[in-house]
Amino acid sequence: MELLTQLRQLSNQFSTEAEQQKNYLLQQLAGINFTSPKELITYHEILLFMAAYPQSSTLHKTTRAELRRMAQIAAAIQNGNNTAKAEQLVRTGIAGTDTRANFSLTLCRHLLQVYGDAVQLYSCEGDEVWSKEILRCTLPFAESEQLNDSSVTLESWLLQYKKNTEKNALALLIALLDSVAISAAIKEQLFDALKIFVSITLNDAVPSRTNLSILNTPVFYHKKELAKKVDALQLIKEPLTEKVALTKAEKEKLVSAARASLFLINRETDTITYTNINTIEQYNTGKGISIVLFELEPNRRLAFETYAGYMAFKNGIPVAYGGAWPFGHTAKIGLNIYEPFRGGESAHLFCQLMRVYHNRFGVKEFTVEPYQMGHGNKEGLLSGAFWFYYRMGFRPVEEKIARLAAEEQQKISTQKGYRTPLNTMKKLVAGNAALVIEPLPDNILTQAHLSSLSNKVSEYINTAYKGDRQKAVEKSSASMRHQLNISSQIWKKYSESQQNSFNQLSLLFVQLSNIRQWKDTEKKQLLQWMLNKGGASEYTCPEILQKHFALNSAMIDLLQS
Repeated sequence: MELLTQLRQLSNQFSTEAEQQKNYLLQQLAGINFTSPKELITYHEILLFMAAYPQSSTLHKTTRAELRRMAQIAAAIQNGNNTAKAEQLVRTGIAGTDTRANFSLTLCRHLLQVYGDAVQLYSCEGDEVWSKEILRCTLPFAESEQLNDSSVTLESWLLQYKKNTEKNALALLIALLDSVAISAAIKEQLFDALKIFVSITLNDAVPSRTNLSILNTPVFYHKKELAKKVDALQLIKEPLTEKVALTKAEKEKLVSAARASLFLINRETDTITYTNINTIEQYNTGKGISIVLFELEPNRRLAFETYAGYMAFKNGIPVAYGGAWPFGHTAKIGLNIYEPFRGGESAHLFCQLMRVYHNRFGVKEFTVEPYQMGHGNKEGLLSGAFWFYYRMGFRPVEEKIARLAAEEQQKISTQKGYRTPLNTMKKLVAGNAALVIEPLPDNILTQAHLSSLSNKVSEYINTAYKGDRQKAVEKSSASMRHQLNISSQIWKKYSESQQNSFNQLSLLFVQLSNIRQWKDTEKKQLLQWMLNKGGASEYTCPEILQKHFALNSAMIDLLQS
């Protein structure tokens, strides 16, 4: 449809003339009853962008009204007699439609608790024999006999239960798993093996991409053209000025919105599914951008890095998600911009994300991994993702790739119309790229050391304890408690998760030869890191490592031994 083509082209333009044309096109489109699902979806995506990047209050109101109208049309198609058209709207996330996906046990439990019977079992795609054996473990002995019948499957058994009781089959399955005395981690793995697909009806009580918003700040209207070029270092170094004070209710609303934003595109991330709700933080960084940080709950944290996930909102609408993994002064970072918003200020948004991590965690060097730039991802390669990062100052870590990138950049600058060949692009994204905010101090631990640290733990267990991991943990923990002057009375005051993180990290730190010679303050800092990994928050861990010169030096010595 020509009107949609024109509106898409104008949606990210912000001149006075563009504003007038957008108003005119919206008026024309408002009179159309969309019968084509493809055109409805296209219009919905354009409207989402315009809602996140409004030019005026009038356009903003009209855009919102049209989004609501598209939801009404979509619901009519969904509930109509044309199943082929209805199926085209499944998984679009438009209000009034259905979405289907495979999620974790924790997220399914959350969805049922919050949205009730709008969430239903759709199918069971796991291995039939294995699935029935898992079900057998949850049933009374006499009841499980029916599973010997080859015609009975997990899916048919659950659907028969729903038919007989008119109750939620997904809720039953989760209740059965919860009735078994096994760890939460094992339950997650068993549920994952069942490959359960759920169907969610996006009714008025369930968020949709059409209406999802956490708008708690004034709307920012774009009166100027979008910023396509940025001074990355200048933006990143700007101090954070607005951390939002959040109530518990507001934190719960944020995590529900973040989970919804992801399940609507059939995704979930660990930091949002398994979030530590008490430590959610929101930073408003200007131009309608809000960045919300999510921390993992204690029993799911990584050994060395601090995994701080995020969701970015633009005028209250989720526009990007991902995370960073600070370790000392360095951090890996990942960026995923939702498809409708990729024509916006992506570079500016990414710089604001790095600004938050730089200020909050003291990160001086950011690293993006090959996949982020298109490695193993032809679409990413063709989109020029590598050059997106390169323009912001990221440079390949490997010298050979860095030279090739410089040569290609020279060709682009001097040869009109030149495009880097696909085979060359594959070479450019074969390794990490890094952006240095500030020079790193000498003799410190970085992301590059993580794998070697883990290898040291394996070597220690295999050499000193002949592979007996339980004995290694017990002996190492006892030794570290002695070196750090932790009495049995003090030890009992630590939570179970704190004791667990201390025990696990002891396998590495017990190998440091000079802890007894450290100052008391240095010992306390090490203890704090070990406990915080399983404590209320691990967000202090990067700063502890940044300031602990004795620990950095001792670990470097260990790696070189």
